[in-house]
Amino acid sequence: MTMTSPELSQNPKDTAGAGRTISRATASAHLREALLPSLIALLVAAIVGDILIVVFGQSPGAVYRLLIEGTWGNSYGFGQVLYKATTLTFTGLAIAFALHLCGWFTQVFETWLILRLISPGVSASAALAIESLALAARSAVFVVPGGVGVQEGALMLLAAPFGIGAPVALSLGLIKRMREVVVGAPAILAWSIAERQLLDRLWRRLTRRPGGEG
Repeated sequence: MTMTSPELSQNPKDTAGAGRTISRATASAHLREALLPSLIALLVAAIVGDILIVVFGQSPGAVYRLLIEGTWGNSYGFGQVLYKATTLTFTGLAIAFALHLCGWFTQVFETWLILRLISPGVSASAALAIESLALAARSAVFVVPGGVGVQEGALMLLAAPFGIGAPVALSLGLIKRMREVVVGAPAILAWSIAERQLLDRLWRRLTRRPGGEG
């Protein structure tokens, strides 16, 4: 049999065509999954907005036209948009910073409370220093998933200058780790179930033959 046989010349083309069809179908499915929720949310928001405008006895078209002309239609409106957006942005950043700072102080209090229960006599300043340095060490090696082992090792190393022994520091790290496990386990379980469903759908699309066969 020679290389000019129709079978040998047609099979690679069929395989390549099937591969391109599957790739296009997969890309289209991913695009729909990414855009559909956002489009539905925008549509629902527009419908609710139209209903509220009609309830107040106004025309939705006139209200939207006035909204666009008053914001983007002139330089004053555009300046007001920038001014208010900047104010809201910095307000949000300030609130986020305050909440993050409160969360960090909560972790410091957690460290101090655990150390006080395990080894009485630990000061709040020592807990503040230990938590700050341990957080810095964990952030420096962010490539380690969850900082597994880094947090415990950093606590054992950093607690020594404050007169806290290695067993107490290791207990502190394990107790803090248990809090993360209790809080994060449900989220990890839900993510695993959702990821498994996504992989199953993708596998079914990849193994589906062109033309709806199989």
